[in-house]
Amino acid sequence: CATDHNSDNTTAMLQEWLGAVGKDYHSVVLKVQEEPSSYPDELGPKHWSDKRYENVMRLKQEALTYAREQRADYILFMDTDSILTNNQTLKFLMAQNKSVVAPMLDSQTFYSNFWCGITPQGYYRRTADYFPTKNRQRVGCFSVPMVYATFLIDLRKEETSRLAFYPPH
Repeated sequence: CATDHNSDNTTAMLQEWLGAVGKDYHSVVLKVQEEPSSYPDELGPKHWSDKRYENVMRLKQEALTYAREQRADYILFMDTDSILTNNQTLKFLMAQNKSVVAPMLDSQTFYSNFWCGITPQGYYRRTADYFPTKNRQRVGCFSVPMVYATFLIDLRKEETSRLAFYPPH
Protein backbone atom coordinates (compact mmCIF):
# COMPACT_ATOMS: atom_id res chain seq x y z
CA CYS A 1 0.00 0.00 0.00
CA ALA A 2 1.17 3.50 -0.67
CA THR A 3 -0.55 6.75 0.09
CA ASP A 4 0.45 9.98 -1.58
CA HIS A 5 0.02 13.35 0.16
CA ASN A 6 -3.56 12.82 1.27
CA SER A 7 -5.26 15.53 3.30
CA ASP A 8 -8.00 13.21 4.55
CA ASN A 9 -7.88 10.12 6.78
CA THR A 10 -6.67 7.74 4.06
CA THR A 11 -3.59 6.73 6.04
CA ALA A 12 -5.61 5.88 9.16
CA MET A 13 -8.10 3.88 7.07
CA LEU A 14 -5.29 1.93 5.38
CA GLN A 15 -3.68 1.18 8.74
CA GLU A 16 -7.02 0.02 10.15
CA TRP A 17 -7.64 -2.19 7.11
CA LEU A 18 -4.12 -3.61 7.30
CA GLY A 19 -4.56 -4.43 10.98
CA ALA A 20 -7.83 -6.23 10.26
CA VAL A 21 -6.97 -8.24 7.14
CA GLY A 22 -3.23 -7.93 6.55
CA LYS A 23 -2.69 -11.46 7.85
CA ASP A 24 -4.83 -12.81 5.00
CA TYR A 25 -2.22 -11.75 2.43
CA HIS A 26 1.25 -13.12 1.74
CA SER A 27 2.73 -9.63 1.88
CA VAL A 28 1.39 -6.12 2.31
CA VAL A 29 3.78 -3.19 2.62
CA LEU A 30 2.50 0.23 3.67
CA LYS A 31 4.40 3.28 2.42
CA VAL A 32 3.09 6.63 3.58
CA GLN A 33 4.19 9.88 1.90
CA GLU A 34 2.72 12.83 3.75
CA GLU A 35 5.60 15.29 3.30
CA PRO A 36 5.75 17.56 1.53
CA SER A 37 2.02 18.15 1.85
CA SER A 38 1.71 19.49 -1.70
CA TYR A 39 3.46 19.55 -5.05
CA PRO A 40 5.17 22.70 -6.31
CA ASP A 41 3.16 22.68 -9.55
CA GLU A 42 -0.27 21.93 -8.09
CA LEU A 43 -3.11 24.45 -8.09
CA GLY A 44 -4.81 22.92 -5.03
CA PRO A 45 -5.19 19.66 -3.09
CA LYS A 46 -7.41 18.04 -5.75
CA HIS A 47 -5.29 19.13 -8.72
CA TRP A 48 -3.37 16.31 -10.40
CA SER A 49 -0.25 18.12 -11.55
CA ASP A 50 2.47 16.59 -13.72
CA LYS A 51 4.64 16.11 -10.62
CA ARG A 52 1.86 14.28 -8.80
CA TYR A 53 1.21 11.97 -11.76
CA GLU A 54 4.93 11.26 -11.98
CA ASN A 55 5.16 10.47 -8.27
CA VAL A 56 2.17 8.11 -8.39
CA MET A 57 3.66 6.31 -11.41
CA ARG A 58 6.95 5.97 -9.52
CA LEU A 59 5.12 4.53 -6.49
CA LYS A 60 3.28 2.03 -8.69
CA GLN A 61 6.52 1.04 -10.41
CA GLU A 62 8.20 0.59 -7.02
CA ALA A 63 5.36 -1.71 -5.91
CA LEU A 64 5.49 -3.68 -9.17
CA THR A 65 9.27 -4.10 -8.92
CA TYR A 66 8.97 -5.19 -5.28
CA ALA A 67 6.29 -7.77 -6.15
CA ARG A 68 8.47 -9.19 -8.92
CA GLU A 69 11.50 -9.35 -6.60
CA GLN A 70 9.37 -11.18 -4.02
CA ARG A 71 8.26 -13.57 -6.76
CA ALA A 72 4.63 -12.74 -6.06
CA ASP A 73 2.03 -14.45 -8.21
CA TYR A 74 -0.23 -11.38 -8.33
CA ILE A 75 -0.28 -7.70 -7.50
CA LEU A 76 -3.46 -5.72 -6.92
CA PHE A 77 -3.45 -1.99 -7.63
CA MET A 78 -6.31 -0.08 -6.08
CA ASP A 79 -6.78 3.68 -5.88
CA THR A 80 -8.01 4.85 -2.50
CA ASP A 81 -11.22 6.23 -3.96
CA SER A 82 -12.13 2.71 -5.10
CA ILE A 83 -14.13 0.58 -2.68
CA LEU A 84 -14.59 -3.17 -3.01
CA THR A 85 -17.51 -4.41 -0.92
CA ASN A 86 -17.53 -8.05 -2.06
CA ASN A 87 -14.89 -9.99 -0.14
CA GLN A 88 -14.74 -12.53 -2.98
CA THR A 89 -13.65 -9.99 -5.64
CA LEU A 90 -9.98 -10.93 -5.49
CA LYS A 91 -10.73 -14.65 -5.84
CA PHE A 92 -13.08 -13.91 -8.74
CA LEU A 93 -10.45 -11.81 -10.53
CA MET A 94 -7.80 -14.51 -10.07
CA ALA A 95 -10.19 -17.14 -11.44
CA GLN A 96 -10.48 -15.19 -14.72
CA ASN A 97 -6.91 -16.31 -15.54
CA LYS A 98 -6.12 -13.04 -17.35
CA SER A 99 -2.82 -11.17 -17.47
CA VAL A 100 -4.56 -7.97 -16.34
CA VAL A 101 -8.13 -7.97 -15.08
CA ALA A 102 -10.29 -5.38 -13.35
CA PRO A 103 -13.61 -5.46 -11.56
CA MET A 104 -16.17 -3.09 -12.98
CA LEU A 105 -16.63 -0.50 -10.27
CA ASP A 106 -20.05 1.03 -9.67
CA SER A 107 -20.48 4.65 -10.65
CA GLN A 108 -23.48 6.95 -10.58
CA THR A 109 -22.02 9.05 -13.41
CA PHE A 110 -20.67 8.40 -16.91
CA TYR A 111 -17.26 7.77 -15.30
CA SER A 112 -15.96 4.21 -15.12
CA ASN A 113 -12.68 2.42 -14.49
CA PHE A 114 -12.40 1.08 -18.05
CA TRP A 115 -12.45 2.28 -21.62
CA CYS A 116 -14.11 0.24 -24.37
CA GLY A 117 -12.36 2.25 -27.08
CA ILE A 118 -9.19 4.21 -27.60
CA THR A 119 -7.95 6.44 -30.44
CA PRO A 120 -4.66 5.77 -32.26
CA GLN A 121 -3.22 8.66 -30.20
CA GLY A 122 -4.20 6.94 -26.94
CA TYR A 123 -7.23 9.08 -26.06
CA TYR A 124 -10.67 7.93 -24.94
CA ARG A 125 -13.10 6.96 -27.70
CA ARG A 126 -16.75 6.25 -26.91
CA THR A 127 -17.99 3.00 -28.43
CA ALA A 128 -21.40 1.36 -28.78
CA ASP A 129 -20.37 -1.19 -26.12
CA TYR A 130 -19.59 1.37 -23.41
CA PHE A 131 -23.01 2.12 -21.88
CA PRO A 132 -24.39 -1.44 -22.13
CA THR A 133 -21.24 -2.62 -20.34
CA LYS A 134 -21.19 0.17 -17.76
CA ASN A 135 -24.91 -0.27 -17.07
CA ARG A 136 -24.42 -4.05 -16.69
CA GLN A 137 -26.72 -4.92 -19.60
CA ARG A 138 -23.70 -6.62 -21.19
CA VAL A 139 -22.33 -9.05 -18.61
CA GLY A 140 -19.08 -11.01 -18.61
CA CYS A 141 -15.35 -10.53 -18.82
CA PHE A 142 -14.43 -8.43 -21.86
CA SER A 143 -11.21 -7.35 -23.48
CA VAL A 144 -10.87 -3.56 -23.28
CA PRO A 145 -7.94 -1.31 -24.22
CA MET A 146 -7.59 0.32 -20.79
CA VAL A 147 -8.46 -0.27 -17.15
CA TYR A 148 -7.46 1.87 -14.20
CA ALA A 149 -8.23 2.68 -10.55
CA THR A 150 -8.41 -1.01 -9.55
CA PHE A 151 -6.84 -3.95 -11.38
CA LEU A 152 -5.03 -7.22 -10.77
CA ILE A 153 -1.86 -8.24 -12.62
CA ASP A 154 -0.95 -11.93 -12.87
CA LEU A 155 2.83 -11.82 -12.55
CA ARG A 156 3.11 -15.51 -13.46
CA LYS A 157 2.22 -14.68 -17.06
CA GLU A 158 5.21 -13.95 -19.28
CA GLU A 159 3.58 -11.01 -21.09
CA THR A 160 3.25 -9.08 -17.81
CA SER A 161 7.04 -8.93 -17.50
CA ARG A 162 6.92 -6.13 -20.11
CA LEU A 163 4.48 -4.00 -18.11
CA ALA A 164 5.83 -0.87 -16.46
CA PHE A 165 4.47 2.36 -15.00
CA TYR A 166 7.72 4.31 -14.94
CA PRO A 167 9.62 5.66 -16.73
CA PRO A 168 7.00 6.69 -19.28
CA HIS A 169 7.37 4.96 -22.62
